[in-house]
Amino acid sequence: MLCCRFTGSSLNVYAHITTKLAMGSVSGLALLYYEPVTEILVTEVDELVHDNSFLLRFVPKLLPIELKPEMIPPLLKKFRTIYDAPTAPTGTESCKDCKLLDKMIAVATGRASHRSARRDRRGTTARN
Repeated sequence: MLCCRFTGSSLNVYAHITTKLAMGSVSGLALLYYEPVTEILVTEVDELVHDNSFLLRFVPKLLPIELKPEMIPPLLKKFRTIYDAPTAPTGTESCKDCKLLDKMIAVATGRASHRSARRDRRGTTARN
């Protein structure tokens, strides 16, 4: 699951920062989040639905995340390479965020983005 991969990376970065700032040691990671309860009993409708409002219940979920401090140095190196590059890396055809960025650039400028033009000329992209 892509979402969990990014969440795991983010939480591991926070663990790395916590350790580097001497704020303590990290022994485990987890993500606490809430999901809406979407199935209700017919007998609960009057309790939850009113003339001008409704009540939506949420249930807590706990997702354990693997603590992987060894993943941070390669990520920092990749980040530094991208940060120091003179231009942003070319996206891939399967990257939803790249497509959204292309659309935003096209709307903002009234023309196709440079990234889209490069993709159209080559048919594919060089890297993500």
